[in-house]
Amino acid sequence: MSKLESFLYNQIKDKSDDITIGYIKAFRSLSETSHLINERKGALFGYISIVNVIKKIKDEKNEELEHAKLLDELMKCILITLKDNDNKLVVSAAQCMYNIIHNFKSYILINFKDFFDGLLILVTIDDPEVKEITNSLDNLLKSMINYSFQGDLPEDFNLLDLFKKIISNIKLENPAIKYMIVSWINTINQIPGIKLINILNMFLEELFDMLKIISKNVRIIANECLEDFYKEINNEFEDISCDIKVKIFEIIIQKCENNKQDEKRVKLKAFKWANLFLEQYQILLTHILENEKSKNSININSDSDTNNNDTKANSNIINTNSEENVNTNTEDNIIKDNEEKIEIKSEKENEKESKDDSNEINENTINNEEDEIKNFPFQLFTNLLKIIFNTLKEVKDLKDLKDIKETFKQNEENTLDLYTLINNCNNCLLAIIEKYNMNENHKKQLEELIMEYLYFENKELLINVIKWIKAIFTKFGEETFSDSFNKFIEKFAFITLYKDEEIFEKGIKILCNIEKCRKGSINVIILNILNKLKEKDNNFTMKRASVFIEILCKELNIKHVYLTFADVLSKMNKTDFVCKIINKLNYFLLTSNDAEELRNLLKNVHVTTNEEDKSFFEKLFSTWCINPVSCLILCLIAEDFELSHHLLVKFGEVKIKLNQENYLEYAQLVNVLESKSFLSK
Repeated sequence: MSKLESFLYNQIKDKSDDITIGYIKAFRSLSETSHLINERKGALFGYISIVNVIKKIKDEKNEELEHAKLLDELMKCILITLKDNDNKLVVSAAQCMYNIIHNFKSYILINFKDFFDGLLILVTIDDPEVKEITNSLDNLLKSMINYSFQGDLPEDFNLLDLFKKIISNIKLENPAIKYMIVSWINTINQIPGIKLINILNMFLEELFDMLKIISKNVRIIANECLEDFYKEINNEFEDISCDIKVKIFEIIIQKCENNKQDEKRVKLKAFKWANLFLEQYQILLTHILENEKSKNSININSDSDTNNNDTKANSNIINTNSEENVNTNTEDNIIKDNEEKIEIKSEKENEKESKDDSNEINENTINNEEDEIKNFPFQLFTNLLKIIFNTLKEVKDLKDLKDIKETFKQNEENTLDLYTLINNCNNCLLAIIEKYNMNENHKKQLEELIMEYLYFENKELLINVIKWIKAIFTKFGEETFSDSFNKFIEKFAFITLYKDEEIFEKGIKILCNIEKCRKGSINVIILNILNKLKEKDNNFTMKRASVFIEILCKELNIKHVYLTFADVLSKMNKTDFVCKIINKLNYFLLTSNDAEELRNLLKNVHVTTNEEDKSFFEKLFSTWCINPVSCLILCLIAEDFELSHHLLVKFGEVKIKLNQENYLEYAQLVNVLESKSFLSK
């Protein structure tokens, strides 16, 4: 023991703590006021001596926490010395702090903030010797924390307060501090019985933001930490409380929205997490729906089991009574009977306890499911869908599409593809909406969102919006766009002029599905499509008109399609465009295998007694009269040669102005009349 330690030992051994605090304050005053390095070293030596004396007294008296007040004062002095400009003094002060941690284990948790503040100071000092003692100090403090949690914790200890002290520093700009904080998060999360996932929302945003930091070490440790929590969520999603899940999901969606150049890693990781949450919510909804379906059958089976158990219990009573009558004269049998009764009683008690536990689990499951439905984050789903649409909207051509796939791969793993994650998220959202029981307000929100992003300048966006249109019409049927159906169809009709043929055909098939879901929509659909085609009226639009007619006739009732065309065309101005559409309808009627049933109907119309069939021909005829040649072809298809003769005579009597389209129709008519298939009929 040094002379100073011997002196201090004799001065404070049997005295009050106030004497020791007086010496500590004296050393502290010297440290704070002196500009001389030797005097500051002397003050530090005084701190170290007092620590050694306190340890000696502690060991002699075997009183672990008697000097906690003194250690508090010492730590305040050491924290001041850690800020000294001389790194040698800093190293010595860190070693003194190391000794306090090593020698006063139970003191650590109570005054954890002081030690952690010391680490925060040390970790920012760029000196090899300081770094070495800092690492040793950090590792020792972590091991002590780990050890304390596996032993007895102080009664008034609050883990949340401890962790708040740690993560309150995560927003500090220094990369070394951020690295240390994340390492502590990893350490605490690995302690058995501690689940930081339940307070993940308190620091998740900062973990994501670390992915854009220049320091590669910080990015790597933040990425590893995020991956660990990602796995935990994947494995324990149902056990996480509803409100925590929603809070975490909110943060994820905020990070998905990042579009800055330096935040691509953040966006990429956020979409990976969003994909996980959507997959888990999809599974959760599936379980809830399955449980709801099985409730009725479970109730029926429970009633049946109750009746069977009552019968079985009565049978056991009868058997027990008969056994007792047989064994009344034997003492051994009586003892044996009592043992059996005890065992039976025990089994019944176990069954009862097990049943109670099972009932409690079932009640908890029901309550959890009710909470999930009540707190279902529909608004967050629509926000994410909007972000997906906005991200896809930025893709203007194939080059941009390639860029979105390649540039977002610049991350530590180099395995993720944002474009793929976006598509996965979109598909999961579609599956969730299909299962989720939306109210009217939710439905309107979704419809408004789809209308907003029904955008024809971007193929990738349009493909995904089309998927959503199909999904909501399938789910809600005729209720979809109930307040704005005409406006929706008018906007969607631009699909007719979209250059990509595949998208055009998908769009028309969607319109056919809309008619199947919402009966009577075909009039509005045909009118709006024809109006869009009429705006251009060129070879391109006429080809589209042919495909439009073909798809409608294949997907829907062909007779109804032709009647609707006749009705719509009869109300339009009698222009060359209308004549061209009638010609297209005739050509399909003449040549398509899908129109064979309709041709047979027309062929027999002059001999049929079916008023509906006769009315069908009359409606077509009255509209087809707009185009003389098409009208004649219709009569020939119907094999009404007398009416055809009258029409030809009429053509001769009246000067009919023929345009180029009419001459083409005549040429088609001649080809049809000369064909073997027509002559055979």
